Amino acid sequence: SNIPSNPQISAIESQLEQLRKEENATLTKTEKEKRIEQMEFDLDLAKRQEAVQVSMNRMVQTFPSIRQIQEEDQRINKLTLEVQEQAILTALSLENNPERKSMLEAELKQVQASKTNQSSSKETQITPAELEIPLSRTEPVELEELRQLNAYFTYVNNRVNYQAKEQELVLVQTKKIVAVDSIRNLLTSTNEIQVNSLRRLAAQFDSLDQKESQLRQEIQAVHAQMLQSENHADFEWMIQHQVQGKTKASENLEEAMVPSSPFVVSPVTNLNQVFPAHPVNVPLPDGLIFRVQVGAFRKPVPNQLFREFGPVSGELLPNGLTCYLAGYFNGTRDALDARTMIRRYGYADAFIVAYCDGKRITYNQGKMMEQNGTCRKKTPEELQMAVNQILPGIVPPVQQTTTVTAEVNNAVDPNSTEANLELYYTVQVAVYNKAIAADNIKGVNELLVTKTEKGQYRYSSGEFISFDEARKRKNEVVAKGIPDAYVVAYHHRGKRISIAQANQLEASGIRPKKRGENTSINETNQLAQTTQLIEVPEIKPVVKVDTMVQYELKVEEDNFLPQLTRLNRIGTFTYQADKNRIISEKYKLENISIQQQMYLSDMKRMSERKSRIPSVSFELNVIKSEQYDWLLHQSVSYEVEMLEEGYVFTFYPENKEQADWINAAAQEFKWTIKQK
Repeated sequence: SNIPSNPQISAIESQLEQLRKEENATLTKTEKEKRIEQMEFDLDLAKRQEAVQVSMNRMVQTFPSIRQIQEEDQRINKLTLEVQEQAILTALSLENNPERKSMLEAELKQVQASKTNQSSSKETQITPAELEIPLSRTEPVELEELRQLNAYFTYVNNRVNYQAKEQELVLVQTKKIVAVDSIRNLLTSTNEIQVNSLRRLAAQFDSLDQKESQLRQEIQAVHAQMLQSENHADFEWMIQHQVQGKTKASENLEEAMVPSSPFVVSPVTNLNQVFPAHPVNVPLPDGLIFRVQVGAFRKPVPNQLFREFGPVSGELLPNGLTCYLAGYFNGTRDALDARTMIRRYGYADAFIVAYCDGKRITYNQGKMMEQNGTCRKKTPEELQMAVNQILPGIVPPVQQTTTVTAEVNNAVDPNSTEANLELYYTVQVAVYNKAIAADNIKGVNELLVTKTEKGQYRYSSGEFISFDEARKRKNEVVAKGIPDAYVVAYHHRGKRISIAQANQLEASGIRPKKRGENTSINETNQLAQTTQLIEVPEIKPVVKVDTMVQYELKVEEDNFLPQLTRLNRIGTFTYQADKNRIISEKYKLENISIQQQMYLSDMKRMSERKSRIPSVSFELNVIKSEQYDWLLHQSVSYEVEMLEEGYVFTFYPENKEQADWINAAAQEFKWTIKQK
């Protein structure tokens, strides 16, 4: 009752008063009552919307960033009203019934009054445009030289930092969207507004807004650093193709990583090695100890697992799992270095745990104790002595002098990928359901074959000890007319691994070898002394969190039509007779206006169900009346995006029948599939 009037409220009040006074012979008593009831609903809605704006204006005084919500709502409301106005004008041009035409004209006056009220809105864009990262179109000519530049390592670090901040920004923006939705729900509630909850959400939004602004600045700063590099486009190409870097190391790589703690790195040079069992529940030294957890299992693990480093022991947990931990460290620096080394061996989930006098604590608690000295820290000599008493004779795995037996070699096809027991690169050429003659693959030389688990035959060309050599062969194969050829890696008797895993193995000191080539441990250690391979992480696209929602309203079969008609004023809703419910189209949370939120406040938000049938999107320049009619009678979930010259409808069929139905409609109405 205390809400100030505006053009929309005044227009509705005037029309309502006029309708109550006049005696219209063309309207029955029932029709007049329904019309009055609808206008009273519109008046209540308009007053509630004005109350929301008053509340938002007051909130801005305490939380200035809330103005973003207000301005964005005004922008979305304006777009929604423009769509409604166009729909009413279209209906008026086709309507011949005088009573119905009069009702449409009254609705048009309401919408136009609302548009006048929104005319001063300021259009803003909350989400910033993504920064572009240049990428070379072709392989850099001086690839080997670029791999050894310190600028490449700097660029890689900046690239990882850039992606991490990008992902964090997406999460912050998603949290802002959820906070805005919660604020709108409170403001559009038909009950009294919970002021404390509103203040809490407003403060949360304000904090997220500041965090978003900070992340944008940090992303722009990292982006500027990346572009300062003279070869940034080539470096980006190298990262996208997982090209590892090289740098000189002045000392043994493993010794440089962990110089003073009981931790041993032992590169595996062949498969004929005897590995000691991993003891379980051995006592721990007293004082502050850090270890690296590398896995947790229900059953005992084979001895050869975790063979690349030691000592490794198990700890039985209350939930029945046995976790395995590597090394003993008296400080966080050595533990972090060891964790980095272990992750390079392929144990990507390795993490650090801490102990104080044998009691397990978190890494952060151990780090705090290290800083304030609340748990005694042993010297390296004391720790080494204590571990020797617990696990006497810490040595690398014992290597047998026997070689691979002739029986094993004879059991493997010499033209198979399994014939090479070591790490190597090759070029995949083709995959066939049946074995073929070697001369049938366009004259490609040095063919190897692998039979997959599905019974197919995978053909590859050559064995190479470096990714660069394999890439040269790939270019030769492509030139012979096989454009889909690409470089792959194998390890441990023909086990196929990713290029990233191969990079990790090389970084840990394992050298690629052709079949029959032997390398001693001393040679491997010498390689680590002269060349250190820098791991290049896999850059994955930033994952954007889905904010799509859909609403439903349970209705009775005999009175659904008035509610469906009312809801279709702010969107396209569908009645599903088999479930006695009205469902909305799919909305993005950030695109729901205050006006739409008021209509949706009485509806229940549906839980998202994943469908195995892929979604499909269509571009429509003009929506005709028969298409509107089809939308009102169909039951497939969908979302609508308005473009400058039309709309994009995305349908989410739940089964093949619905997918066929959508495709049939697309052919009938001549919809154009939107290219992804």
